[in-house]
Amino acid sequence: MISFNSYGDIVLYCQDEVSTGFIKKNQSWKQSAFIVQRYTIKFNDDYSSLSLDEVNVNLPCEYAFGIDDFNTLVCSSDDGMNFIYDFVKKRYVFNKSSIFGYIKEGPDSDYMSIGTCQNF
Repeated sequence: MISFNSYGDIVLYCQDEVSTGFIKKNQSWKQSAFIVQRYTIKFNDDYSSLSLDEVNVNLPCEYAFGIDDFNTLVCSSDDGMNFIYDFVKKRYVFNKSSIFGYIKEGPDSDYMSIGTCQNF
């Protein structure tokens, strides 16, 4: 058997439970339910970065500020994508807000998904 994961990667299988957001329809913004998705996520061995292959993104990560239990990780990009994960509860919030969505009235949709992960 061949593994394509580098040594030390922590791989999780994550499934949205709910996904909602805002889309532009007929020149006005509407709240909309989005299709729930599955993700295979990879943290590097020290949890300083997260890779989401399905959306082709790598995010730098830090432990949540002000929380002493070190169970919550916040992974964020400069362009409005965030993945917040709790190691104990195995729950996440994944959101994408774009300046080319509602703010600039562009074609992007802004959305948030919540769900749970399990070890791969």
